[in-house]
Amino acid sequence: MYIRDAYKKRGDKKYSCLVLVETIRIKKGPRQKTILTLGNIDVPREQWALLTEMLRRRLSGQRSMFPDEPEGLQAVTESIVAQLRRKGKLKAAREEGSPEEDEGKYDGTYLLRTNRKDLTKQEIWSLYIMLTRVERAFRDLKSNLGLRPIYHQKEHRVDAHLFISVLAYHLLHAIEHTLKEKGETRSWNTIKQLLQTHQVVTVVLPDADGIHVHHVRVATEVEAAQGEIYKKLGIDPQAITRKRITFKKAAFVQ
Repeated sequence: MYIRDAYKKRGDKKYSCLVLVETIRIKKGPRQKTILTLGNIDVPREQWALLTEMLRRRLSGQRSMFPDEPEGLQAVTESIVAQLRRKGKLKAAREEGSPEEDEGKYDGTYLLRTNRKDLTKQEIWSLYIMLTRVERAFRDLKSNLGLRPIYHQKEHRVDAHLFISVLAYHLLHAIEHTLKEKGETRSWNTIKQLLQTHQVVTVVLPDADGIHVHHVRVATEVEAAQGEIYKKLGIDPQAITRKRITFKKAAFVQ
């Protein structure tokens, strides 16, 4: 049992979603069978394996080997179990996740192998999660924070570009850490998309006398979901106030 991407067609439209699948064996070989369509659950890809393991243990009645399971994933696990129960697929999912099955019981399971016998299961998992965080850090640097491409030719400009990108990553990490401590489990991409409609705009208005030009800076209204994020970060959403600056037209043109 594991989670993967899938594409569904509804009329002429095609949309993506996540599905919970199992591997079954037939005469022609192994095949994937969809247990449940999960839709667009807000769980980062690097946590799919953990979510699947939590769901497998929840269905089999085993105690968790991860004492610090994220509350967000616990809620998602319970939601999936409720959907399985509501759609009458709970028994099939339990049979697929049962520890007594032999053939193919590890299909779709994420296994970690190590020679560090001095470490506990939790320490091994923490080290592995640390690796995924490092990989995500490089991915954020290359995508969200614009580490590359670098178009500068001079060495000091390249150094400045790298410094600003790494500094931005530290800021991003501090934001994610603060939100995680406040119980926020959504990914940075989701939060960024949520906040992008809160903007500061500058309106340029000429005066009636034709001599002066007014620059009025104003922020858009803060939505309720955006206000919750700002509150968790300790940011006053009304910190940017309306401000007007007036220039003489001649001085402004210069």
